[in-house]
Amino acid sequence: MNQVICNNDGNKRVAYLDILRILAIFAVILQHFCPVYYNSSGFNKNAVNIMVSLTDWCVPVFVMISGSLLLNPQKEFSVKRFFKKNVLRIFVALCFWSIIYGVYYNISHFGSDWNLTSLFIPIFVKRLPWYHLWFVYMILALYLLIPIIRIFLKNATQKQIQYFILLSVVASSIEYWNVFMPTLNFSLIEMGGYVGYLVIGYYLNRFELSNRLRKIVYLSALFSAIWIVALNWINGVPPHTYSSYTSPFVMVISIAMFLPFKNNCHIQPNKYIVGLSNLVFGVYLVHDLFIQFFSNVIPKEWCSSAIVFVPIAAIAVFICSTIVSFVISKIPVIGKYIT
Repeated sequence: MNQVICNNDGNKRVAYLDILRILAIFAVILQHFCPVYYNSSGFNKNAVNIMVSLTDWCVPVFVMISGSLLLNPQKEFSVKRFFKKNVLRIFVALCFWSIIYGVYYNISHFGSDWNLTSLFIPIFVKRLPWYHLWFVYMILALYLLIPIIRIFLKNATQKQIQYFILLSVVASSIEYWNVFMPTLNFSLIEMGGYVGYLVIGYYLNRFELSNRLRKIVYLSALFSAIWIVALNWINGVPPHTYSSYTSPFVMVISIAMFLPFKNNCHIQPNKYIVGLSNLVFGVYLVHDLFIQFFSNVIPKEWCSSAIVFVPIAAIAVFICSTIVSFVISKIPVIGKYIT
């Protein structure tokens, strides 16, 4: 039974989703810290490969959480309120942090010679002001589809939803094998990707999987993790060379990460978990500023033991980002829109 807690406006929160959200943001920070020292002398690249590969579930789980919360057709939903509360918040945050990271990009590349004209180079020439903001673009696009997907789910049978998910898995699988067989030149990407994760999150939250199917998922996830790590290790390539967040192997790992929390989370909900969960979006937006800071002040020779250094550094970034996100969230009027 899922533990729930009511927030100030009376809406119920599911405790396991809050916990998953907190774990996912830490996994994101860990993933983003690994490449900083990847090419440093003595840095254990195999350890980095393992850590990144085993936390690839982080982004898919974020999307699955959104699907769980926003696609329930039994939950009261107002398109006007959704756009005003959710879509507007993401859009404002994207604009604000694009400027912040655009300024940082210019200062780090041009020093005192940067000006307002060069501020827009990262946005209009590089298309992204900073690498991790791709996620905000993606979430904004998915949110624009939420009202349409809700109509489908409200009228779809369980079998029809399963069919949709199957199409997503097939499409992701074809895209994955295109990496190894580029001459295949066949794609169904329009039917896969992150929209599939939205619906999977909704499905897992609403329907129970049989014990047999859960065992298949867990065994498949174990095989997938070994496959991803071994493939990168054997070929001596960085993580994500042969996989992406939408690959079928990462998909099954993400589902396997989601299920135990749904079925076995016995942690009692409290205001601290909810409060930390509410700060996760802000932590995501601000965390790379601290990664850049630490990477500039921590000597490379301290980082030879990746298996020890990266988790400790990720914890430090997580704590600093949480504090900053909390402070910003308290700014009157604008704070709630940029964290």
